[in-house]
Amino acid sequence: MDADRMQAAGVRVQREDAVATVTIARAGKHNAVTPELDAAMAAALRALGADEAVRAVVLTGEGTRAFCTGADLPTLFPELRERVQHSPAPVNFCGLTHVHPPPGKPLIAAINRLALGGGFELALASDLRIASTTAQFGLPEPQWGVVAGAGGCTRVLHALPPAVAAEVLLAGRRLSAEEAFHWRLVSRIVAPEVLAATAQQMAQRIVAASPTAIRGLVEFWRAQHWRQDAQALDDERRLFQQLICSPATEAGIAAFVARRATGGTAAEQRP
Repeated sequence: MDADRMQAAGVRVQREDAVATVTIARAGKHNAVTPELDAAMAAALRALGADEAVRAVVLTGEGTRAFCTGADLPTLFPELRERVQHSPAPVNFCGLTHVHPPPGKPLIAAINRLALGGGFELALASDLRIASTTAQFGLPEPQWGVVAGAGGCTRVLHALPPAVAAEVLLAGRRLSAEEAFHWRLVSRIVAPEVLAATAQQMAQRIVAASPTAIRGLVEFWRAQHWRQDAQALDDERRLFQQLICSPATEAGIAAFVARRATGGTAAEQRP
C-alpha cells in the first residue's frame, strides 16, 4: 500500500534518520479505527519491518484528544464479526496485537490522552510506553456486550495488579496517567507539549546503540512475553469469537451507537 493510500485511510508515516513515526490520523473521530485504517496500519508496520534503514518506531495519535479510542464501531465491528465467522485466526488489530512487527525494532507508544478499547490494546502490545499527563486508559468493551479481544484482557491481567485489572475489565474503570505510572503501566509521564519530543529522544537513544544488541534484546523480550501470554491469548480469542457473533452483542453495539448519535450518557461522551 503506497503512502497516499495509507494517508487516505488515516495512517501517516514520517521518517527522521533511523526512527519512523506512525500516526493514527483521524483526530476528528478520536482516532477510531475503520477497516481501511486497520489494513493501512498493518501494511505500514510490515513495510517498516522490511526497511533495514528503520531501527525504531514511534506510534502515536493525531491531535490532542486521543491516542486511539479503538474500533470505529459502525464500520469495524461488522467486519470483525465476518472475520471470526470464517477464520479461526485471532483478530490481529492494526497488524500489531497478535503478530509483533516490526521484527527486532522497538515500538514506542507515545500516548496522547485517550487510549481506550483497541487503543489501549495497541499501547499494551508496544514495547515501551510513555504518556502525556492527560492520558487515560480503559477497556469499555463490556458496555457493548463483548470483551477486549485483541490482547486487552490478557495483557491487562499481566500488566496490572489483579484487583486493579478486575476494575478495568469488569467495572469500566479508566486509569489516569498518574495511576498508569504508579502501576508501572508506562515508564514515564510528561507534559503534552513535550510528548512527541520525548518519544523521539528515547528512540534516538535506542538507535545510537548497537543494532545487533538491540535487535537481539527486542526479540528476547518479546519471546518471553509471548510465551507468558500464549495460552491466555488463545482463551481470550475463543471468548471474543463467541461473544461478537452473538445477537446480544449486535444489539448492544447498535444501541451504543444510537445513544452516541443522540448525545449519549455523560460517561459515553467523556472524550
